[in-house]
Amino acid sequence: MGKVVKAGDNLSEAKPRPLSLMYYVYVLQRQLTKQFYIGYTADLRRRLAQHQRKQTAQLIYYEAYVSEKIARTRERKLKSYGSAWAGLKKRIIK
Repeated sequence: MGKVVKAGDNLSEAKPRPLSLMYYVYVLQRQLTKQFYIGYTADLRRRLAQHQRKQTAQLIYYEAYVSEKIARTRERKLKSYGSAWAGLKKRIIK
């Protein structure tokens, strides 16, 4: 179980979770078509490189999660529920 951080705790002692153990939900925008792509991965850099080999795309947003299940659930919500995607799009697209 994780440590509860209280006011006054020395945060410099807190150990961050290694990035290799994180799961990411990300949004890309393809350069030519301006279409958006939503996905999830455990290795964001590798996945972005794979996308770049197919078509030039720009990472416009990502979220990091400690649980694969939570990341997958978030990805599904963004893909399936128009209101979830509309809310995020409103915040990140100018």
